[in-house]
Amino acid sequence: MSTNFIVFFVSIFATISLIHVVYIILLVMENSKKEPRKKLQISKDDILEQANMLFKQKKYTLVGKLIRKYLEAEPEHYELRFLLAKTLYAMDNLYESIKECSIVLEKNPSNPDVKLLLARCYKKINQYSKAIGELQDILKNNNENLVAIKELSEIYINTNQKVSAVKMLKQLASLTENNQEFQKIKSKIANLQIELENYNEALEELNNILEIYPEDTETHKKLIELCMNIQNYAVAVEHCEKMLEVNKNNSLSLWLLNNLVQLYTKTKEYDKALEYYKVILEHPFSDKLKTKINISRVLLANNQEEEGMMLLKQLSEQHSDNIEIKRIMIGNYLKNKQFSSAIDLYKRIIDLANPLDIRNIHEEMSNVYVNWAKYLFENKNVDECFKIFSTAIQYDSSNPEIFYELGEVNVSIKNYNEAIIQFRKAISLNPSVSKFYLAIANCYEAIGNTYEQKDALMLAVNTDAKNIDALYKLAILHDSQNDITKEIELLKQVIELNPNHLDAKYQLALLYEKQDNVKGALELYKEIESVDYDFKNVQQCIEMLSKED
Repeated sequence: MSTNFIVFFVSIFATISLIHVVYIILLVMENSKKEPRKKLQISKDDILEQANMLFKQKKYTLVGKLIRKYLEAEPEHYELRFLLAKTLYAMDNLYESIKECSIVLEKNPSNPDVKLLLARCYKKINQYSKAIGELQDILKNNNENLVAIKELSEIYINTNQKVSAVKMLKQLASLTENNQEFQKIKSKIANLQIELENYNEALEELNNILEIYPEDTETHKKLIELCMNIQNYAVAVEHCEKMLEVNKNNSLSLWLLNNLVQLYTKTKEYDKALEYYKVILEHPFSDKLKTKINISRVLLANNQEEEGMMLLKQLSEQHSDNIEIKRIMIGNYLKNKQFSSAIDLYKRIIDLANPLDIRNIHEEMSNVYVNWAKYLFENKNVDECFKIFSTAIQYDSSNPEIFYELGEVNVSIKNYNEAIIQFRKAISLNPSVSKFYLAIANCYEAIGNTYEQKDALMLAVNTDAKNIDALYKLAILHDSQNDITKEIELLKQVIELNPNHLDAKYQLALLYEKQDNVKGALELYKEIESVDYDFKNVQQCIEMLSKED
């Protein structure tokens, strides 16, 4: 206690003494100002020493007053002026600091310390190009100035100049002898290379860190995440398993295990994934229910359907309020066209769901009924098919896909008028879907109503200018109306959108023949031949036109 008191007392005494000295200096300088002929009694070195002491104690206001008073009498004391610039910078008086730096640089244009301070001032006021210019000037004279390189790299990062930042950081790394600093720099470079999508370079940087710190957990984790993102699964697995050898029953080991099961699932090595899931089940920090749910997913993906569904049913009994389990079961039922079982589970989900989610669940159920109806139709059960469509509408009458699919079923049984009614209902619910108009156009084509067909096709194209089927059908319609100019225009659009649309090329080639454009027709026929040698009578066309050409 007594020692601390003595230290505190000495510190206070020293500060008071220093302020007293400064006061005397200011007084002497004030007197010298009144008597111009009398020289200053304080040397340049003394004033610089006193000012530096005050600067170190962060008494910036006092430093500023002291230096300004002295500079009135000795304006060319540039060391003192630079200290004033540093003081102004510390007080965030940046424009004044820039002014003082500029005066010093007039005397010594290449002073790196002044340029560095000037760069920092420019950086703080967001004048990055000027800051970069000052730092680059420093490096022209000394390309190993670590502080300037570091400052420049930070500015490049802040201004999103990632390539330049990488260049500076590599230069900094090559000059850095401290391993910890080297690690930080390399980690920054790796992050930038990832952002630049230079993934191999990023891996190289991370491996450089691991050569020095082979047990560095964060670098290993970053490398694993990168390999997973770029689908370099083999390397990710290698690092996970290597780290797992020295990490048991901790949070890191659980992270590694979860990554391994993801990796093996993605590579469809389901037996390996199941092996690691069993290890996760025994892990003290694992979520047992979540792990068992994931095991069921892997079993189903691995065609172990009986085991997977058995596990899900057990879990569903034990956790009757768990919706996720029921959804996985629904997915498997739908995969096997067990629509009734899927619907039963949806009804149980509705009892458990948040009221706000019920509308979405009804929409899902409606889609299930639509797929069920389509399945029934494919299996020639038309009457039941229409009943199921009616149920789909009850669950979601605002779903245009229901009416579109219902229209398609009516088209299949050649009930075109009813199909048109259903397609129009779909359009009324969502007028921005091009395929609805194309479907109506096909109906009108089937019943020979060219006028309505053309109108529907034009609406299809207006809704989606890239609807190739609608464009091609519209072109053929113009052919039947002898509007060759419009037909050629539309066929060219089709070919531009799909260069392998052989029917469009063939039709365009025929039109070129009619216009005596032998070269154009021959070119198109040869393009068709290169894709499909036996397409229609293209060989005969080439042979005939080659003789004419």
